[in-house]
Amino acid sequence: VDTTKKLPVFDLSKGFNIPGIIPKNIPMANQFVLFPHEIEEIKQKARDYDPQPVTKDDLVIMETNRGTMKLKLFPDVAPKHCRNFKKLANSGFYDKTAFHRIIPGFMIQGGDINSRDNDPKNDGLGGPGWTVDAEFN
Repeated sequence: VDTTKKLPVFDLSKGFNIPGIIPKNIPMANQFVLFPHEIEEIKQKARDYDPQPVTKDDLVIMETNRGTMKLKLFPDVAPKHCRNFKKLANSGFYDKTAFHRIIPGFMIQGGDINSRDNDPKNDGLGGPGWTVDAEFN
């Protein structure tokens, strides 16, 4: 085996084009990988952040690599969850996290800080370090 030949360099940010295996232009692994101490710093920043109260006029603008989403919060229906979302979003906790679960026509799940640690097996299993009680209305 000739080990002196250089391997070709691939720009993974453009995606692969291997028919039947990986569709072209699907984002590859997170380009902004965090170390465990960096994840803990982000969690601490989120814990310390105290957002203004959520109002019915608040509008969430979510920028993704697939486009922009506009979300309306309903603090009269779920005040604790709205406040928690605002706390995590405005503290930077959600920045550059992935949608780890997508069910077309039904829902998306994302925002897990573990999606930034370069271990896809734990995506969807992390959180900020606290939970929010259920709100049923």
